[in-house]
Amino acid sequence: MSHTNSVSDILIASGVEESVWTGTSLINALNGRSEQRGWRTPDRVANPIGYLRHLLQDLDPAATAKMIYRPSRAQTAAKETQKAQAALDRLRSPEHRANVAKGVALLRAALQSK
Repeated sequence: MSHTNSVSDILIASGVEESVWTGTSLINALNGRSEQRGWRTPDRVANPIGYLRHLLQDLDPAATAKMIYRPSRAQTAAKETQKAQAALDRLRSPEHRANVAKGVALLRAALQSK
């Protein structure tokens, strides 16, 4: 039996539905479960088919891929860029500049009174 047939057999036996799961969503789900457990992927897997069977044994086959969505690195970076831009916009706002000016004035007054 080829590895491809073995993988197919394991996926069928675990209840993974091809109408619900994509390859990417399945990998994300398996990686997510491993992260939740604090596991890390071994450097070398002596029995890849057995390792896949082990990873799939407690995966909820009824869960949809959308429920286990993990954003891509590009999506995460874009979201972080938007947050940073919003923070910069707040720093550049007239209200923030006025508060800074008030603070500087208070500091100067305090230093001059000494």
